[in-house]
Amino acid sequence: MKLTMNSGGPVATAFLRGFYGAALGFAGTFLMTYGQTDDMKSSLIVAGTAACIALGWRAGGEGAFDNKRNNAGDTRASDVTPNM
Repeated sequence: MKLTMNSGGPVATAFLRGFYGAALGFAGTFLMTYGQTDDMKSSLIVAGTAACIALGWRAGGEGAFDNKRNNAGDTRASDVTPNM
């Protein structure tokens, strides 16, 4: 199954968006932290934590919220892939 922004339902789309944000957050946080500390281990820990938080909030929070509203029939244009 190919996962795109328009397939897979609200949870899958929110996870994909979360993954993109987590990847960018990881890269940016890692580069900034490593530039300041020159410590690879600390930089990976901080960047990994930032990525997990971004992924959890976007995929878990938004996905669950939009999925609940989608199942109740309360879809809006701002929802991720509402199933109408």
